Amino acid sequence: MIPPDVQLTRELPYELDVREIERLLGLPRGTSADARTAATIEEARAFLARRGGSWCRVRFLPGESPMRELRAALGTIVVAASAGPALDAHVDTDWGAGRPDRAYAFDRVGAAIVEHLVVRAARDCATALLPHGLRITARSSPGCEGTSLDGQRRSFELLTAPGEPPLPGPLRLFDSGMLAPRLSQIAVFAVDAGAGGGTLPEGATCVRCTYAPCSVRRRRTA
Repeated sequence: MIPPDVQLTRELPYELDVREIERLLGLPRGTSADARTAATIEEARAFLARRGGSWCRVRFLPGESPMRELRAALGTIVVAASAGPALDAHVDTDWGAGRPDRAYAFDRVGAAIVEHLVVRAARDCATALLPHGLRITARSSPGCEGTSLDGQRRSFELLTAPGEPPLPGPLRLFDSGMLAPRLSQIAVFAVDAGAGGGTLPEGATCVRCTYAPCSVRRRRTA
């Protein structure tokens, strides 16, 4: 049996690994950000710590997965996470002011935060499932390889259905399937019977991605 519905809200994770930010910046493995980029990363982290706004919402759902491509025997966990609208606005301001390097660094810090929130939420859920003899067996996000964007709308509707508590922060779904704020993500995890934590990744949410040509979805920099 799936545990009762759980709502989880997290603020900015201060333990965010700078290596994940460097990975999302596209830096080659084994290299670190130069002094200028490192300073911008720290500025972005300080901005988010000061402004706040990052959040995560989790729901346990019995029955069929909202994403048809993700087979779930006993139910699914739907996770929504966002870095918040303040970061979107700040990135837009930097782009408009002709500071693309700074805008991109701030954007990648936000992406790292969202990935971190999703992984941490999944790990918390895996711990909650253990006493019930359940585990997480698979993960996918709408738009990822092999997963259609239709699941994005179904997942969003479950999170925002009448009678559901309001999300901790703003989240809008466009007809195209895009979310706003841009630095937001919906992920769905399959739940099945069995012991152990399943196939949760140790680092980035995309370490098990099979899309070989992608230069971002790879193991974290060592």
